Amino acid sequence: NMLAAKGLLAAPNAAAAKGRREMPRDEGNHPWPLRPNLLLLLADDMGWGDWPNANTPLRHLDALAAAGTRFTAFYTPSCICSPARGALLTGRMAIRWGGAGATWHGTAFGAGANGGLPASEHTIGTELRSLGYATAMAGKWHLGQAAGHTPRDHGFDRFLGIPFSTDMGSSAWQLSDALPLPLLANESIAEQPADIGALTATYLSFSREFVLSAARRAQPWFLFVSFHQPHVPLAPSPRFCNRSAAGSYGDTLLEMDEAIGELGRIVSEAGAARSTLTLFASDNGPWVEMAPAAGSAGPLRGGKFTTYEGGI
Repeated sequence: NMLAAKGLLAAPNAAAAKGRREMPRDEGNHPWPLRPNLLLLLADDMGWGDWPNANTPLRHLDALAAAGTRFTAFYTPSCICSPARGALLTGRMAIRWGGAGATWHGTAFGAGANGGLPASEHTIGTELRSLGYATAMAGKWHLGQAAGHTPRDHGFDRFLGIPFSTDMGSSAWQLSDALPLPLLANESIAEQPADIGALTATYLSFSREFVLSAARRAQPWFLFVSFHQPHVPLAPSPRFCNRSAAGSYGDTLLEMDEAIGELGRIVSEAGAARSTLTLFASDNGPWVEMAPAAGSAGPLRGGKFTTYEGGI
């Protein structure tokens, strides 16, 4: 409904009822192409007070905001990962698709989850793919890894990323009794345990190939980049270590910010800067109990796992 209201999707009609979607007509003064590209960027556990922050200047986010609009009173649908992500992609609160869980704060689909986002749910990916878009996702999914619940089951032609949070699998940055954290290429394991410090660069290479390939075909595209930063364990790549006055947490923010800048350069290289809508948000507030490896809610009360404003 949100996409339809913005003119990105056609309103339901007879053609849609038969399983097809038709694009709205251009009335002659439409400021956007009828099928703009969509670049959706999502941080993991980033706090309201993390940006702007004098200890960690995020110049690419600053530039993105300066060229567009910053919504300072935006509310996420949940205070934890999975319900928030499912709501973002479907436009439906978690209680409507089974993500509310047995606790008041909802459920998170970990390594042992047999379920996830139901196959019956429509996502931004499924809707845009039905309109002829190329679709891809890079990064953290966290909506189920069993058959029927993967990114490719929900409208993404291609996927490269991790199935759940970086702390839910064992890695060099957080050894545990859990199974080693996998990096998945579609449904196949590309690396296990995943090199968390190299994930961002890996996602950028994947994103570049996807965007340029779609541009060569003159096909509109939707790319969802779901960063694992700044969720614990903090694992900035060596290039960004000791770069921020905010320690390792700030280093991870700087790496994410640089990746956002690189994604903008990729879009420009594809000749799509004026036909791409870029959106950035965080799934929920900071995991304040993990300080100093956590962000800041600024003047807001609470954080992740709470329904105070700092959490949502």
